[in-house]
Amino acid sequence: MPTLNWIGKEAVVNHDKEVPFRLLKKVKSASVGENSQNLIIHGDNLEALKALMPYYQGKIKCIYIDPPYNTGKDEWVYNDRVNSPKIKKWLGKVVGGESDDLCRHDKWLCMMMPRLKLLKELLNDRGVIFISIDENEEHHLRNLCDEIFGADNFIEKIIWNKRIPKNDKGIGNIHEYILVYVKDKLIRHEFKMPKEGVDDVYEFVEKLKKKKIPIADAEKELKRFYNKKGYDRGITLYCNLDDNYRIWGKINVSWPNAKDGPRYDVLHPKTKKPSRVPDNGWRYKKETFEKYLDYNNMVERYDHSFVCGQIWVA
Repeated sequence: MPTLNWIGKEAVVNHDKEVPFRLLKKVKSASVGENSQNLIIHGDNLEALKALMPYYQGKIKCIYIDPPYNTGKDEWVYNDRVNSPKIKKWLGKVVGGESDDLCRHDKWLCMMMPRLKLLKELLNDRGVIFISIDENEEHHLRNLCDEIFGADNFIEKIIWNKRIPKNDKGIGNIHEYILVYVKDKLIRHEFKMPKEGVDDVYEFVEKLKKKKIPIADAEKELKRFYNKKGYDRGITLYCNLDDNYRIWGKINVSWPNAKDGPRYDVLHPKTKKPSRVPDNGWRYKKETFEKYLDYNNMVERYDHSFVCGQIWVA
């Protein structure tokens, strides 16, 4: 795997192990409640991370960090040039005399490496880390995280619109990024965010259920509700109800791409004759389709269509 090298790397590659442990001291005047499990730590974040190790090593589920973007600005309270007196002193102590020759990217990488290595140790096996960054160091950060967390454990680079365009290079830049890595990609992770309005939909359907509105009429009421609210297709796709008023949606089972998909016989649940194969073929290979299609779990709907397991047949 390619690795990223910079001036000072040899001095910091094992620095996470050299950082001394410090005892966390509770400040009663700043504390709320004796049994609170929440912590606000004041101090250098490298020392704070090391102080957390005896209590939280291998136990953290989710980490979000917002490190300095190293934009070259120094008016920000945390000094975004990675050139604060404290960082310069730390570099001089850890990296040595050659720290004077470091460019701002070298300094930033020296600062980040031991912190990221400690953060990895804090994650449990199912842990996830989210790291905010912009274009100044995103490419360096990606390489550094590949080395520390493993390139295979990279999940995604989330791009978000910060809505405050910069135009200092002739092209307005409105994007920043969040890199997502996991501790172990072999463990299945699901990243889900409930769509806005979903709770209102479930509440509306629950009212229909309490009134015992017939399913056919309830589906019409649900579609009218969607039209009134103006929801996007991510919600309106789910416009069907089973006999217990559970919401479900239909997706086309034909091959979505231009190239022909697989072709095989699928028997109609009532006539037992082969259904028409879509022009582009089926969406799934035969083995997958057969897992979804369950003739032993068949329900005939009010419109005389059939639901067989997870497959709806008109």
